[in-house]
Amino acid sequence: MAVKDSEDAPTQNTDGVDTFYSNRITFKNWTVTCGDDNISTKANSTNILIQDSVFHGGEGIAIGSIGQYPGVYERIENVTAERVTCFGTRYAAYVKTWTGVQQNYPPNGKRY
Repeated sequence: MAVKDSEDAPTQNTDGVDTFYSNRITFKNWTVTCGDDNISTKANSTNILIQDSVFHGGEGIAIGSIGQYPGVYERIENVTAERVTCFGTRYAAYVKTWTGVQQNYPPNGKRY
């Protein structure tokens, strides 16, 4: 699978793919070129395998966002990445959580 942002310049909010309330998802042999998260595992995603993939630009693999909305329980469990190659990404992978203080809508997050 190949996913490419059609803009010449990197743009915000152009995730290659997001998971949301997902279980047992495999991304194998994906090539993703984008300006945001190459693959983002979001709320209540479990048993995610990312394998033999190549990312160009973007942020890499995001684990999160969770904790975005007060009083809502969310989880991400068992995310595995194997043989992933990153070219010009900001991170290879990172965890994205929320500060607990809502600013704007949707709320702004914090990356660790």
